[in-house]
Amino acid sequence: MAHSLFLLAFLAFFMSHALLTVSRPYSTKEARALERRYSGKGTWFIPDTGACGDVNSKSDYIVAMNYAQYQNGSPCHKMVVIKNKSNSKVVKAKVTDECPSCAYGSLDLSPAAFQALGDLDTGVLPISWEWA
Repeated sequence: MAHSLFLLAFLAFFMSHALLTVSRPYSTKEARALERRYSGKGTWFIPDTGACGDVNSKSDYIVAMNYAQYQNGSPCHKMVVIKNKSNSKVVKAKVTDECPSCAYGSLDLSPAAFQALGDLDTGVLPISWEWA
């Protein structure tokens, strides 16, 4: 009897831990990937000398980072991968400027980068992005 009781307790303990392990929604790696993904609005601007000190043109694949994430220039020259959430088109661009009027998660794109995602006449695109 004691042996059966011990076996039942062991099985109950094992099954409760097995269920907890199986029911976890994300692995640590998946959670980190989700933390690095941002969403916002993609707009476009005519580039010139950016806050990072680079002189840029309309044909460069660059972005101006929103004020909150620009952090006094720490993302300067880092690459981002931007996705148009409406049509799933993707483009890679370099951070070379700051966008003080952009909300957290939003980016201001050069005409070339914006056109890789959609039509300039649209003006604003729903985007998601992550560090490349």
